[in-house]
Amino acid sequence: MIETINERIRVGAVFTGDQINPVWFTWQNRKYKIEQVTYAWRDREGEAILHYFSVLHSANLYELCLNNKTLVWHLLKVTPA
Repeated sequence: MIETINERIRVGAVFTGDQINPVWFTWQNRKYKIEQVTYAWRDREGEAILHYFSVLHSANLYELCLNNKTLVWHLLKVTPA
């Protein structure tokens, strides 16, 4: 069952050219190492470009979003294994 979270988080990411590769994120005072980015896509919200990432950690799927205008990351959803 998908759980909607929509909370601001901290993310460690590697930026190479126009590629963004999230490596870890912290949520509720816990650090999650990203094992795999399963899908990435972009969307627009006004002038902002939103970068979305589906990532795996311990068989759970997390949906992260980076707003390029505010440079704020959010954890949007969690799908437990």
